[in-house]
Amino acid sequence: MKKICIVGTGACGSTRLFNLIRLLYEKLGNTVYSRWNIENLNEIDNHYDIILCKIHDVDELNYLDQYDMKLMPIRNILDAAISTNTRFPDARLKDVCHFNINMFHKFQSKVNMIFRYEDFSIFTIQELCKVLQIKPSLLQIIEIMRELEHMLNDKTIVEKDDHNDELYQKTLLSQHHNTSNGKSNKFIFLQDSQIEELLNDPVITNFLMETTYL
Repeated sequence: MKKICIVGTGACGSTRLFNLIRLLYEKLGNTVYSRWNIENLNEIDNHYDIILCKIHDVDELNYLDQYDMKLMPIRNILDAAISTNTRFPDARLKDVCHFNINMFHKFQSKVNMIFRYEDFSIFTIQELCKVLQIKPSLLQIIEIMRELEHMLNDKTIVEKDDHNDELYQKTLLSQHHNTSNGKSNKFIFLQDSQIEELLNDPVITNFLMETTYL
């Protein structure tokens, strides 16, 4: 049984990464137990081949020691802030940026791979597969990419996050997640005053430079 955890930054593609990994293993014939914030790993039925967890933050870092593989997504934090604000209008853009900066630095040294949202491609998925030590075919990867696109625009899934819904428990995906159809560089459509406020924050600009978005 392999245990994998996606941790850290929010609105940076963690749900897509979560389902990408789930589908990769399922396509290869593995059984996957996929959930949010799995607390009791030892109580999960051992007939599963893969345990896949997603969580943004943990109080005790030794929680991650239970997992064989840890991964974290990264995205332009300005775009991530806009996505969060779209879902949760009370969220302030600057606060969301600082949250993601803190999460990134907290877990950067703990993860096996950082998955860059804007670089989502066959090549990047193949690099992920090397880390996971699996070898899906090129056609299988393309089929999964199609399925992920379909899931993003699926109108039959729950409208908002519902941890009582069986499909949501498995995919962690609701219609509420799709804030821009995966679009990048959304920040350019902010008002100039909003962009200036964010870029005048040295913590934000330094992080954008550190992650090569600026």
